[in-house]
Amino acid sequence: MRCLIIHNLASGPKSDEIFTFAQFLSQTGDEVVMRFLGDGMEPEDATADVDQFDRVVVSGGDGSVSNVLNHMRNTGVPILVFPSGTANLFFNNIGNAPEAAALAAACHAGKTAKVDMGEISWTDEEGTERSHAFIIIAGTGFDAAIMEKAESTKGDMGEIAYMLSALATPSPQVAHFTIECDGEVHELDGIGCMVGNTPSSKMRSTCSRTAA
Repeated sequence: MRCLIIHNLASGPKSDEIFTFAQFLSQTGDEVVMRFLGDGMEPEDATADVDQFDRVVVSGGDGSVSNVLNHMRNTGVPILVFPSGTANLFFNNIGNAPEAAALAAACHAGKTAKVDMGEISWTDEEGTERSHAFIIIAGTGFDAAIMEKAESTKGDMGEIAYMLSALATPSPQVAHFTIECDGEVHELDGIGCMVGNTPSSKMRSTCSRTAA
């Protein structure tokens, strides 16, 4: 088995556990390649040749996982998410066992389940049309402000960084939203808009295949 592990060393308090996982994963005849996200190794670089591997393990928090999966949509390569981040909401909703040994066994077994991804599109400040897939929630307004303010401290403080970020934004800006859902258009004023894509079903230890 050829396995590629894509890991964010700065993902959170459980970052080092990926090396324990790699030990459990490695068997005679296997080839395990590790790539570390950061300057010089962006998600698009780390995933450029994923079709040459039998399995891909994505290790990090929800942001790192979402960014990597965005570049792996429709590749058909089995993906296992390893929870190295602060909250690991996507991993928790998949329902995998958190133990490194159990995840290594699931990776070798190659049992898969399809997981949907949402997609957002927008026009940036230079007028360029852009898009990005998301796995849990996409938010704008107050939600985006909280995420941005918590970015620098969540690695050290964990989930409490999000609460402190919210408390530091007592007067979020009100914006006007136009929302189309199931053919109906709604005009609303509010401090934010969030779209959820979290799976509700619980599954045993599996890898996943992402699709747009």
